[in-house]
Amino acid sequence: MNYLLPIIFSVAVLTTPTPKVEEVEKPKIEITRQQDTYLKALQYCESGGRVNVRIVDSNNKHSTGVLQFQNATFKAKGIQYGVLPKDITNEEVEKLVFNPETQELIAHYILQNEPKGESNWYNCTKKLGQYPLTKKPNIVN
Repeated sequence: MNYLLPIIFSVAVLTTPTPKVEEVEKPKIEITRQQDTYLKALQYCESGGRVNVRIVDSNNKHSTGVLQFQNATFKAKGIQYGVLPKDITNEEVEKLVFNPETQELIAHYILQNEPKGESNWYNCTKKLGQYPLTKKPNIVN
């Protein structure tokens, strides 16, 4: 007799309150209804829409929050797109990475402006299809 064993993923649900990013003036970005809907589906695929979730990913690093950002990516892209201050500490990143609004904003910038941005969420974007782009990057001055 062959028995199939279930695959178990390690998921930790944390109850840490999510801090707000208020000290940084957020850059303006145009987000269409289709893009917002896509990102909500991406969140559901990545984390079931759960805010306080952290897993050990296939590269043996932690992925955190609704969009499963790794701290280094969250910090680098957040600074690159002006969502996070340039002098943000790793301790501040550790708290802010759980903020779903900040994750969403960084994700929209990545998906709108980087030709291979979807590779950050490879498995889920493969299921969902391509992020709905407009003709030009949507950074508003």
